Amino acid sequence: IVGSFLRPAAVKEARAQFAAGTLSREALTAVENDAIRDLVAKEKAAGLVAVTDGEFRRHMWHLDFLAELTGLRHVKAESWSVEFKGHQPNAETVVIADKIAFPENHSFLAGFDFLKDAAAGAPVKQTIPSPSMLHLICCIRETNYQPIERYKDEQVLLDDLAAAYQKAVKAFY
Repeated sequence: IVGSFLRPAAVKEARAQFAAGTLSREALTAVENDAIRDLVAKEKAAGLVAVTDGEFRRHMWHLDFLAELTGLRHVKAESWSVEFKGHQPNAETVVIADKIAFPENHSFLAGFDFLKDAAAGAPVKQTIPSPSMLHLICCIRETNYQPIERYKDEQVLLDDLAAAYQKAVKAFY
């Protein structure tokens, strides 16, 4: 399995309330935690050896991770880089604004720790987008891409990406 499941109604409703400002971050997290615990139980009951959190804490499978990397800025976009059967979801992207690095307080780490606890000993899977996804979004598909001074030498960008992902993998480990 990839690890992404359809969000339960309770998670969708809580996210909408959070976006509207009528639900706190703590209350949203509690709803997500309940949904993740329920999903883990279902995954185990279905015979899956490794379990996931269903990506229930994510808005977009790749941007949530990327937007929290140091040096990136989450922005609205004019259009999404790909269409889904003619549908354009809310267009968002990330842009490189400074040196790219993996922060020690990345929210995926706390989510991963919660999943490990909820899994009660079962192996867990954590989906993150590849470094090439970041390069594709920011440098290849972005028609107006102009590298910041640090990344005028693309090898420096690739080296920083590699270092950020090495730190991420070690942090998850």
